[in-house]
Amino acid sequence: MEMQKGYLIDPNTPDTLVTEVEYNDFRDIQKLIGCDCFTSITLGGYGDDDGFCDDDGLNTATMLSKFVIFPDLFCQPIVGRVLVVGPADDEGESTPPTKPIEYYRENTKVLSYGQVNLLSVMGAF
Repeated sequence: MEMQKGYLIDPNTPDTLVTEVEYNDFRDIQKLIGCDCFTSITLGGYGDDDGFCDDDGLNTATMLSKFVIFPDLFCQPIVGRVLVVGPADDEGESTPPTKPIEYYRENTKVLSYGQVNLLSVMGAF
């Protein structure tokens, strides 16, 4: 299998929030997002980019955790890192992201645990 390209979004590194990365298989995805069990999310609608994130993130979040939110694409905050990939091809393999990296640099927001908690109480999520 050849290396795939994606964008790693790391809320703990605000100066380099979004970087281009390469990955080969699920083990690389686990290392990139820092978890053993990950899940996929759709960023937008059918045919849009997808993301991989920690499946257990909400259960392991602490008051020091940082969250990622995509206001125009996905309405729920995501704990920790997200690997953005393109939609799956006909064989179920990920493709490169369809949106340019600049889109994610401009449209990704980072929230603290307290901000997410406050917005949740206010009914934003």
